[in-house]
Amino acid sequence: MKMNLFRHKNPRFGVRVSGLVKSRTIPGLLHRIVYLRTKGTRRWLCSCHDFLFRQFSKRRNCDHIREARQRFGRFGTKVPLT
Repeated sequence: MKMNLFRHKNPRFGVRVSGLVKSRTIPGLLHRIVYLRTKGTRRWLCSCHDFLFRQFSKRRNCDHIREARQRFGRFGTKVPLT
């Protein structure tokens, strides 16, 4: 799966990592993936239908988030700064 993620410079709160992920099932479709940190929340978010309609309410991750966490670390610390 192709991922173009970048880390934002020194944000204490807000979006820390964001990028685009190619869909495996629909050619040409891109999903936005984001690691968000706010007061009391640290969470990966994805714009795919599986995450929005099934996984989010169960506090689970979709395949895109699982792969991003595996490649770039739980908190996205292995993503290079831009």
